[in-house]
Formats: sequence, C-alpha cells, structure tokens
Amino acid sequence: YRDYNSTTTQSDRGEMLYSLLDFLRLRSRYDRVSWNLRPVVWAHELLVRNGQNEAARMWRRALRERVGEQADKYLAELAQLQKKYAMRMPTVADRLNERFIKPMTIDRMRALVKPAMQTDSDHREASFEMLESLTNSLTREPSGVGLDLPPWLEALEEEVEHARGADIEVEIDELLGAIIPSRPLTLAEVDDQLERIATLVNHKRRS
Repeated sequence: YRDYNSTTTQSDRGEMLYSLLDFLRLRSRYDRVSWNLRPVVWAHELLVRNGQNEAARMWRRALRERVGEQADKYLAELAQLQKKYAMRMPTVADRLNERFIKPMTIDRMRALVKPAMQTDSDHREASFEMLESLTNSLTREPSGVGLDLPPWLEALEEEVEHARGADIEVEIDELLGAIIPSRPLTLAEVDDQLERIATLVNHKRRS
C-alpha cells in the first residue's frame, strides 16, 4: 500500500483502489506458488550450508527450468497491469522479478558469511570474493521505493550478527573452561547428587 500511496497519482482518487487490488491479487497468486516451493528452497539451503556447492548449483538449475515458464507468465501479467494503469508498483514488481529463484541466491550469500569472516579458514579469500560478487549483483537491482531495507541486505546483516554471536559464545566457553576446569563425575557421585536433590525437594514439600 505504501508503494501505491507514495508513487502513484491514482491513490488520490478513492474510486481507483481496484487498480491496487489487481496488483495485490497477482502478487498473492505468486506467493502461493512460492510457498509451495519452500521445501525445495530449504533443501537448497541445507546443501549450501554443508558445502555441497555443485549439488546446490544443479538444484538451482533444475528449479529454474521447472518454474521459468511460470515466472515469465507472472511477469507478462505484471507488464499488462503496469501498462493498463500506468503504475509500476515497485514492491510487487521486485517480488515477481525474483522468479522463485532469488531466495536461493540469498541462501548462497548467507552460507558464505561465516567462512568469509573466519581468519583461519583456508577458503576465506574465495568465500569473500564470491560473497562480494553476489552482493554486487544484488545492489545493481533496484529494490522497492527506498522505504525499507532490501530483504537480502537484512538477511546479510542477520547472518553477520549470528556469526559474531557464535564466535563470542565459543570465546566465553573457552574462558570459563580456563577459569573453572570441568571435572567429570563418577556414577556414584551422580547418584549421590540426585539423592541429595530428592531429599531437599521432599523436605521443602513437608515444610
């Protein structure tokens, strides 16, 4: 709605609201197909997260071949609506231009973040170059009307924060291990601890 309200003159005329609804109906149909493809996207995410890049590439190609014609039809309908109402509706256009494939590109980008941040990784330089290439290709694509961060940039920020958090947790665990060394308990000691806890609980119940 913000696209409609901020980028069109039709929004000044209440009786033209049906034009917005036509765009929203088209996006809703696209989103239903996209929802049904989520298991395919999840499988691709598992592949890239586990470094199965060749299998992931074949997975992307298979999906592109499977849904390419359908994606073309949605874009053709979008072009007809844009011409009919003289409205671009950038957010709807961006969504349909994903062609059901862009979520996989974002997954590839996210999977490269941690290797690119690890200074001791043998693949750090290659991961960084690939990450840079993907982000450059995404920045060349216009996104919305500039009111919100592009989804891929939000995903990149989230992945960086997650990677940093994981590193901090490892450092804290190592620090605690150095300060308070762990000592494995024998089976008898475990039984003794459990018996003490049970005695304490029963005492509290009676009191």
